[in-house]
Amino acid sequence: MNRILNIIRLLLLIVVLSLNVLFIITNNFVSFGYVLYLFLLLVIVFLIVKDIIKKKIINRNIIYLIISMLCFIIMTYILCRSMFDNNLFFNKYNYNGDNYGYIEYRMLYIKQNMIYFNTMLVLLLLYRKINLNRKITK
Repeated sequence: MNRILNIIRLLLLIVVLSLNVLFIITNNFVSFGYVLYLFLLLVIVFLIVKDIIKKKIINRNIIYLIISMLCFIIMTYILCRSMFDNNLFFNKYNYNGDNYGYIEYRMLYIKQNMIYFNTMLVLLLLYRKINLNRKITK
């Protein structure tokens, strides 16, 4: 069970990373919240890779795996919606790469959600720090 959850978590992390790269390429968007989000995301990636290599006990914590998967699912949903959902008016009128000035609304939508993304990643890091050395009972 833990192995399957770890694989799903890694796949979701790869999806989030690829969506962020795509978002940066298409929007050229830089703000402090987004830079902080990218920094926290890179810290999470580094810690996940380090935990997998060293085979730390935190990888067997089912609650940690589920919480991290939920965070990555929420991030994937928001990023996909901000880039591809045609029901949002700033994506609806995007003809041939010309945004008709609606790119600012996309940036505001992402900026509002960066508060939640950063909070989720900080809380995930705190949960990892608190439960890093706890014994896992089976």
